[in-house]
Amino acid sequence: YPRYWGESTVKLGGLESFVDRLEQSVSLRCHTGCVNTVRWNHNGTKIVSGSDDTYLGIWRINFQYQGESKLLSRFESGHDSNIFHALFIPNTDDNEIVSAALDCDVRYNIIDKNLSKRIGTHDGACHKLDIVNQNVFLSCSEDGTIKLIDMRDKSTINSTRATANCNNTIVKLVKFSHS
Repeated sequence: YPRYWGESTVKLGGLESFVDRLEQSVSLRCHTGCVNTVRWNHNGTKIVSGSDDTYLGIWRINFQYQGESKLLSRFESGHDSNIFHALFIPNTDDNEIVSAALDCDVRYNIIDKNLSKRIGTHDGACHKLDIVNQNVFLSCSEDGTIKLIDMRDKSTINSTRATANCNNTIVKLVKFSHS
C-alpha cells in the first residue's frame, strides 16, 4: 500500500512489512530547525547532520543495547542559510567536513580548530556534494552548474561570493526553450 507524505505518494514495493516494524530507538537532539542531511562516516561510528539552523551536528553512535550516543560537537558552520548536504572528508579522522547550503556556498569545516571557510560558491542554492578524494570535491547547484574544487589548486577555490572570480565550472546546463 502507498505511504503518504504531504501531497506525495511513495510506493514501497513490498517493504511495507519491514517499515511497519521499525521503531524509534533514540532521539538525537541538537538542531532547532529542520534536519536536511544525515551522513555516516566511513566506518559507521559517527554521523554528521545539517539543518536549517545552519549548524552541523557531529555524533558518536553507540549500537550497544541501551547504549548512549553522544553529541560530540554542535558546530557553527558559517553558512547563512539552510544546510542541504554535509560529508565527512576521508583521511581526516572525521575532523573535517564539507558542507553545502541554500546560501549558495560550499564550506570546508575543521571541527577541532573551530574553523569554517568558504571554498566555493554558486549562483543558486547548492544542494549536493561529492568527494572525489580528500582534496577534490564536486558541488551541484540549482543554477545548473557542477563545480570542481581542488584544495591543492587555488584557481579552483572561491572564497568570495562572486562566481566570476573562479573558473571551476565543469558542467553548465542551459534552459531549453521552444522558439
